[in-house]
Amino acid sequence: MTGNQELRGKITKNTQKDDEPPLPGIWKPNCAEAADWIGQCYSKILCDKNPAPTSDYFFPPDEIIPESCYVHESELRGCCRRVSAVFGWMKPGKSRIFLSHWDKYKDRGIRSRGSLFGYFVLKRFEIIADSEIYETIIKGEKIPWIEQLCEEFVEVCTETIKGLKTDVLAENNRETIKKKICEEFDKNWVNRFLRKLSKGENITYRSHVVRAQPNAQKKTKDLVEDLFEELIEEWIVSLQNYNSNRKYALLPFYITKLEALRSCGDRCKVGSIYLVDDLAAEIIDEFMRKVAAANNPVCIQDEELPEKTITWGRELFKNTVIQVKNRHGNGSLTKIPLCSQGGTTIRGELALFESYPIFQRRPKAYFRNVLRIDGGKFARKICSCYGSKTCIPPIPRCGYS
Repeated sequence: MTGNQELRGKITKNTQKDDEPPLPGIWKPNCAEAADWIGQCYSKILCDKNPAPTSDYFFPPDEIIPESCYVHESELRGCCRRVSAVFGWMKPGKSRIFLSHWDKYKDRGIRSRGSLFGYFVLKRFEIIADSEIYETIIKGEKIPWIEQLCEEFVEVCTETIKGLKTDVLAENNRETIKKKICEEFDKNWVNRFLRKLSKGENITYRSHVVRAQPNAQKKTKDLVEDLFEELIEEWIVSLQNYNSNRKYALLPFYITKLEALRSCGDRCKVGSIYLVDDLAAEIIDEFMRKVAAANNPVCIQDEELPEKTITWGRELFKNTVIQVKNRHGNGSLTKIPLCSQGGTTIRGELALFESYPIFQRRPKAYFRNVLRIDGGKFARKICSCYGSKTCIPPIPRCGYS
């Protein structure tokens, strides 16, 4: 086995020793948190500028990509990180995403070392969706159906249910079976479902089903199909509203064309997935409400939007950002201090370390996605390095995503 295979998570066993007891009520051993490497589209973690929220620093004219530092942008608009999948091991509302950046080591050419500068708490996953698919879902008239995924899921769950050796027709067992199905879906199928749904891949539409009562002839497979239909209907309902506590949100393509660019670019690829904090989620929800209220028919298309529409959208988005930021305050989900010594400030929903510990990557071990870690152990190691310019907190990794 090569070193690169180990670095990319082929070996997931944690070899780090950690004899320090967890602090009661603060850290619990888990593998539900992540470390992420900020790309070079951000030249600085934090710069010495003090830009006004409405300035061109954040909202440059036309299609110019802003050159803001990461902290200033995140403080105003929230944290947003693109990932390759919806990870079942992440817990919206709880999982911390630790962030590192190369800027202090760039001039020295030390590519395996960066600054671990802060973290945010994941609010939800956002998935960019085909505009037509999104509008069909929002209207709620029909249920989008992915036949191939359904068949595979039903086959897997049927075998699982048979293994329970229970009477599938007994009413008190129906909820138990549905719970098993939901657990299987959340753990192994959510990512495929949302990817295919957002892209419109192999989708047909079905009317809402009026289901008959169970009867003596119904087989296990038929029951699993019924329960899966119920599950998909419940999922679609959750995607139709602006519930602030939802774990997943579909964003129509036209919304991402209208929002202002970040320094890392736009979010205009259908099927792409993002981790966002509470501030970023609140901003985009409010923006979507305002766009819907404007009832602009030109928006609901996947073709190039007219320049006039984009200009209108960008101005509306800027006003929405300022409005939400003023009422949101700081740290609704992200709480500090991380360490008893302090040394952490809240910038929006970003917890910023005042003294950056060193984040060590082995040579050529580049992040292609987030690194799954034991966040409790990592937090303790960070605190043990507080104030040191040479300390390197070991990474208690649980494997790459």
